[in-house]
Amino acid sequence: MNLQYLKYAIEIEKAGSISKAAENLFLSQPNLSKDIKTLEDSMGIVIFERSKKGVSMTDEGRVFMEYAKNIVSQLEDMETHLHINSPSGAGFRISVPRASYIAEAFIAFVNAINPKASFNIYFMETDSVTAINNILKSGYDLGIVRYHSIYEKSTLPFVRECGLDYDTIFSSERVIIMNAKNRLAAKPVLTFSDLRDLIEIANNDFALPQFNMTGAGESAWGQNKKQISVCERGSRFDLLSRIQNSFMWVSPMPRAVLARNDLVQKKCEAPDLNFTDILIYKSEHEFSSFEKIFIDKLENVLKMIQPPL
Repeated sequence: MNLQYLKYAIEIEKAGSISKAAENLFLSQPNLSKDIKTLEDSMGIVIFERSKKGVSMTDEGRVFMEYAKNIVSQLEDMETHLHINSPSGAGFRISVPRASYIAEAFIAFVNAINPKASFNIYFMETDSVTAINNILKSGYDLGIVRYHSIYEKSTLPFVRECGLDYDTIFSSERVIIMNAKNRLAAKPVLTFSDLRDLIEIANNDFALPQFNMTGAGESAWGQNKKQISVCERGSRFDLLSRIQNSFMWVSPMPRAVLARNDLVQKKCEAPDLNFTDILIYKSEHEFSSFEKIFIDKLENVLKMIQPPL
């Protein structure tokens, strides 16, 4: 039996609908429905009766839910006891690029931690070289490195030379976001010529600095004459909403983040926009329960990303 499925069932009962539970869990509704059907089939019972008004518990489902809650509660109590009685509680240290999907996963991760557990978390949004150095020199356990795909043959050997292993998290192409009221928001696909008179809100830590975009990159990324460089993530949505005709290059974003900030996401007709994010860690690293929760939330949020149009 998959413990995560038990937690999904508990969340559905709490939310009163599969769609609301899926939103709370950062899952797509079809995937959550499929997981619950797998759980029901494995138990040989029907837990939820579906209707247009939501879901309701069957008699068998009520009995099942009592056991499910007890199982999850006992496991959480065990984890809490182990964390509280360790010298400093559970530790979690990670360096990441500035990306909305990672921030959303981190929020879901923190919200999933047992409220009784003690912990010490370090979450740093920074460039890729700092992420590597934090693992090698500063006691961090995990990092996420973003690199431009044309530099894959240089980046991956460099990571391995540092004594690190990696897992690919996300590969896509960069997109443009802008306020829904922007004059170009209704255009299906943008071109570089569309952007020339706009103001670019720019991050300066997209990729490994030693593998920068100079030369070949100019033909791919363009040179915008109006640019505001932002070194922190918190104000960029505010800038996009309040500075007329501004835009920003980003990795594809979760639909909920776009809707929450009244943003639209646009594909741009340009070459060499592909990138890859990898999770890096020391070769001998053993993943903790906290780290596994974060990775699970990361995978869930990635399912909710709006793909390039």
